[in-house]
Amino acid sequence: MTSYQIKPTDELRESVDCIWYEESPHVHLRTQTVAFPYQELLINYGDSFRNTGAFPYAYTAAGSVLGLSPAPLYTTVQGRYQAIGVLLKPGGLYRLFGFTPEKPDTFRQLFGPQTTRFLQNLQEHGQGAEKVQYLQSILREYSRPRPLPTAVRGLLMELESTPEGRIQPYVRSLEQSHKTFIRNFVSVLGLTPKKYLQMVQINQAVRRIITYPEQPLTEVGYESGFYDQAHFIRTFQALAGMTPGAYRRAVREQRVTRDVPNTVYL
Repeated sequence: MTSYQIKPTDELRESVDCIWYEESPHVHLRTQTVAFPYQELLINYGDSFRNTGAFPYAYTAAGSVLGLSPAPLYTTVQGRYQAIGVLLKPGGLYRLFGFTPEKPDTFRQLFGPQTTRFLQNLQEHGQGAEKVQYLQSILREYSRPRPLPTAVRGLLMELESTPEGRIQPYVRSLEQSHKTFIRNFVSVLGLTPKKYLQMVQINQAVRRIITYPEQPLTEVGYESGFYDQAHFIRTFQALAGMTPGAYRRAVREQRVTRDVPNTVYL
């Protein structure tokens, strides 16, 4: 498989984790992905590329805007594979475009009447590296940067540094109502703070399991912010589609990679 990736170092770095490109003449992949707190833009130039789960969806050359999924994703890729995408940091889509989709949407929501021209130009930009550089320039040109609401940004920063943190003490410290904060948070992330926190905690647990596969799962749950093992298992299964024990078996069977620990190859 041929792949190329860049991490922006300019003003886009606040919103974009990476811009990537991958291609292969023939693949047959099935994966199960733990719900994770990153939004994504994706264009499929290849054959069949589909997601099932909370929002069944087929990726096409028209481009897809993906919000945060409240459940695991099941992906199937068959035939010729050629795709390019933008992995966005938490709140990145709102920062760039002031938009957060409730379900998968098209690029027209972001680029308006220029979408067709932009997609055509992107497809004509030869190799993967050229496509990635062009897509980065388009993001700079068409984005409409705006700051995240201060209270939302504060909680995201706090959970990034302390994933086992608690939401209620933070909200009580704000000079706004709980209802207003929830509404603002959902407008930025598309999920409630509680669901987002669970997503962060489970992804921390996933990284810990793949890094320390012999660590007792009770300790993994505790260090990820769960003080009740049954609650940890229920939440893990809801967001990963499997128990922590099943995920660890997949790690031991080498069906998970350290680079992408939230994806299990089936």
